[in-house]
Amino acid sequence: AMLFFTKKLYDTKLAILAASLTGFSIIHLQFSRYAQVETILSFLYIAIIYFLWSMTENNGKYDFLLLGASLGLALSVKFTSVIMLVIAVAYLLYTRHIKLSIKPNFSISIQNNVLKALAVAFVMFMILWPFGLQRLHTEANITVDYGDVSRSQTVAADVPIMVMSFFRRIFSSVGEAVPHSLAMGTPVINYVLLYLTKEFMLIIPMIIAGTYIMIKKPLKNDKIIVFTVIMFILLLSLQRTNISYRHITPIIPFLAIVASRWIYFVRMQMRLIALIAVIFFIFAYISGPSYVLSFNPLKGLLGIEDS
Repeated sequence: AMLFFTKKLYDTKLAILAASLTGFSIIHLQFSRYAQVETILSFLYIAIIYFLWSMTENNGKYDFLLLGASLGLALSVKFTSVIMLVIAVAYLLYTRHIKLSIKPNFSISIQNNVLKALAVAFVMFMILWPFGLQRLHTEANITVDYGDVSRSQTVAADVPIMVMSFFRRIFSSVGEAVPHSLAMGTPVINYVLLYLTKEFMLIIPMIIAGTYIMIKKPLKNDKIIVFTVIMFILLLSLQRTNISYRHITPIIPFLAIVASRWIYFVRMQMRLIALIAVIFFIFAYISGPSYVLSFNPLKGLLGIEDS
């Protein structure tokens, strides 16, 4: 999927390099070994962004259907995939497939294919998670501080399971129960550092070079990759649960594309791609089977705790 996706957006050489970085990613290997859902989400996120790109750029006949199916599958696998739904809607606003207007009156215009895709996503989600609308009796104690006075109220209600899942992810927090260093306590920076310290150190100059090239010599299809990475990490930082490598896992294929974009501007591209792939393979092979214990020297230098 990674090779096909990147080849469609760019070309074969960049696709091979990005697929190698993804395939030999320590984080991906760690979660694949224990069959965690995050690596499955990587595939579904690639599908979502590919069909989103294809629908907005090529307007393929069945793109809306496949986009909706991918969104529905991702949401049914793990509810944090609501992040990808937000990204898709935001990108459709950017590409003017969804239009908002406030003057002279508020109005919203949504292209038919977008509505169809959202409908397919909802149907797919409900088929795979039919109990999502079932209600559970829930009681909550709410305390609000007004200056020196605290007011408490007990709320009891029957709440749909999917609503509980969503608000647990957004509003529940480990708070002070899990102390973090300054680096890990800084939103956005923490997840970037988790990725960079877990992988082979060569990924760092590659990410820097790829980012520089995307800024200085952007290509048309860079925008959806950059948009996805930035939006995902920003939205991920809003969640208040514990910071973990598993949360960054699904976006690794897109980070691999960023880390590969410089390849167009060097000589002997295929030889260099082969060399990089071999280096990452060797590092992954040496790190196994205890991938969970594998870190590069930056982890200790930055004081990053185990996550």
